[in-house]
Amino acid sequence: PDFVPHQYVELFSLLQDSIPQWPYKRVKKLVKQSLRKYYGLAWEDVFESMNPIALGCASIGQVHEATLRKQYYYDQTSKADGRKVAVKVMHPDAKKRFENDFSIFRWVCR
Repeated sequence: PDFVPHQYVELFSLLQDSIPQWPYKRVKKLVKQSLRKYYGLAWEDVFESMNPIALGCASIGQVHEATLRKQYYYDQTSKADGRKVAVKVMHPDAKKRFENDFSIFRWVCR
C-alpha cells in the first residue's frame, strides 16, 4: 500500500509533469564544461548535433537527444554518420533541490 495519500500523489504527479526546461544555451554550456573538465574534449568533437528541445525535464535535470560523431561510438563498421544518444544533464543545484524535495516528502509522510 502507498504511504502517501492518493491526493498528494496526484498533486506531485502534476508538478512533476509541468517543469519547464532550462534554456538550451545554459544546458549546452554545462555539457561543454563537463566534457572539457572530465575528459579534455570539446563539445564539437563529440557531438554532431543536439536537439535544443528536451525529451524530458525534472527538478534535478533534463534529457536531450544528440548525435555522436562516429569516432565516439562502438560500432565503427556502421555506414551511418552518427549514433543517436540521450544526454542526461544534471542541473548544478540538483543536490540542494533533491534535499529540499526529500524534506518536503518526509514532511508530507508524517
